[in-house]
Amino acid sequence: MSRLQFLFVAVISTAVLCTWLGLQLPVRSGVSTSERGATPSRAGSLTGKDIVSQGALERLPVSDSRLSDVGETARASVLSPNLRLFVAQAKQNPQRGGLYYAYLTLSECRTVATPRQRLHELEKKLEAPAQGSSARSDSLTQLKKHLDRCNDFTADELNRAEELLAVGERDDPVIKARAQMSQLQALSQSQRQQLAKQIVALRDPHLVPVLPHLMQSDGDAHPPGSIYIDGKKAGGVSAKALELAMMLLPCSFGEVCDASNVTVLLACAEKGLCTRDLFELYRRQLSGRPREQEAMMQIYRRLTEIIVRGDLSAFLPPPTGQANNRADLSGSSVPPI
Repeated sequence: MSRLQFLFVAVISTAVLCTWLGLQLPVRSGVSTSERGATPSRAGSLTGKDIVSQGALERLPVSDSRLSDVGETARASVLSPNLRLFVAQAKQNPQRGGLYYAYLTLSECRTVATPRQRLHELEKKLEAPAQGSSARSDSLTQLKKHLDRCNDFTADELNRAEELLAVGERDDPVIKARAQMSQLQALSQSQRQQLAKQIVALRDPHLVPVLPHLMQSDGDAHPPGSIYIDGKKAGGVSAKALELAMMLLPCSFGEVCDASNVTVLLACAEKGLCTRDLFELYRRQLSGRPREQEAMMQIYRRLTEIIVRGDLSAFLPPPTGQANNRADLSGSSVPPI
């Protein structure tokens, strides 16, 4: 099986929005604003608080009580100012998804040459009169710092990243789940639903968006409008609003979605679309459609609630023979959470 298949469910939200913005950057989604030199509180452990300052954690729009061990690992991989330290600790914690996120970190650092060139070109553009702004320049600076975290790795370390996947096939539950995701067509409906239960238990921020699709009878990748929520096919809003709501799901489970999010920084530096977080940036995509903006947030909250409760039956279609009504998700029928 190709190792590239393990990236089948990589950071969907960043990749899609970067395409919309016409950008090409790594899929990592946050930039550390914590002080350098953070050290772990105890050997062999791995938590967000061990890796980054408490101040950085407090800025995240996510409840710590909602984070799983894997969510903590994912968040630490984004916020750590010292990626060498993160990788060393992550490799000691495969049960927390450490091997997968160590692999992802090394894999992304191996491909920083292209985004560095893009940022260099952008920097020259912003130096031109009337082109730059303090917000755009600050965002560019943060992006460069984000990429500079890769400087501590040797070429040999980066080229051996795939070795972590082989080890993780035994010990890392995230790598195991992603291996099953690469073989969806071979899984029965009961096997897909069992995989969905595993993903709920892991709460990997970048796997949770696939849960509504996993509960479909055929297991194919369906457009957002064909998913079921509370037993009814989604409807009443545009496919874009549903898509964006699902793209926000990682924010509830460890993804960094505040002003340090790479997608947010890219939009500001490259396009002058400077927002306070990913939520506001996605609202911009629905500009002039307040009803759909509200629906996007209501759907995002409802999907989060379903996953937190582990109520996967909410993603199932109605039993055969019952009316297959479309749920009106335009805002009024989705209860606030």
